[in-house]
Amino acid sequence: MTLLFGRSRRAAADARRAFACRPDDATNYVMIAIHLSPAEQVEILREGLNRAKCEKEAFLLREQIAGALQEARDWAASAAELEALLADYPREADFLCSARSQLATAYEAGGAFAKAERVHAEIVEIYLSHRALGGSEGWTGVLRQFAADAEELMDSSLLSAIAGVIRSRMRCEDFEGALRGTEEWRDYLPADRLPINVAVIEILAGRSPDNVPELLPAARACAAEDNYYCFLAGVLLEHAGERRQAVRLLKRFIRTSNAWVRNWGAKEQWERAKAVEILSSGARPLVR
Repeated sequence: MTLLFGRSRRAAADARRAFACRPDDATNYVMIAIHLSPAEQVEILREGLNRAKCEKEAFLLREQIAGALQEARDWAASAAELEALLADYPREADFLCSARSQLATAYEAGGAFAKAERVHAEIVEIYLSHRALGGSEGWTGVLRQFAADAEELMDSSLLSAIAGVIRSRMRCEDFEGALRGTEEWRDYLPADRLPINVAVIEILAGRSPDNVPELLPAARACAAEDNYYCFLAGVLLEHAGERRQAVRLLKRFIRTSNAWVRNWGAKEQWERAKAVEILSSGARPLVR
């Protein structure tokens, strides 16, 4: 049966009829589930899991169940599913780290920042080991089978994992650890944005970096492209005494992050709390 994309009434009705037929192919349950509510997805995907004929299918179904639980914002249940999944399979089964990335998201959204840091660090180690292999055996070689821009995709994924480690350490208020991360992986971080991140971490650590004024133009430009940099630029502007602009950017950050709280915004609760602290506390509340 051809299902319509999206969650229109017709697509949902078609999905329920398809589920009622109980297809034999376990992967069909993934396509059926995407049209329905998170609670229905979990039920359907578990039925598909019962029909999985190989470990690859079972891994996919269990990963999708965790994703449905995240869509329902049940972060603890999603984390438990993923912890069990990764414990049941060797590292190679999650070759592209999709399950680990989901687990890091569940931890971040659930406020378990130390656990998130550990998972992000493991992902970084895996990506770097893949990069070291090179050739057809490495991650890039595998990805080239599916995407022409494999190297760009690998670099983006590695950058995301490194940022996850650094931000998780910030959220644990391990600012020294975050600074060590920026130094350890500086060769993989965007050269134009690295000084902005370092300066913000130093401010959060209670220091007063002397290069803040020269960073403000670049921080404003980044904030126009990336909502997370609205937070970083807001911290810099507040530190520099430019209260009005700081308030404008921090309010934009909070508003946009809240609008995406069922997606990437779920991971930014710590930053939203810090932004509210700045807005409510007056000048330079983050400098101890």
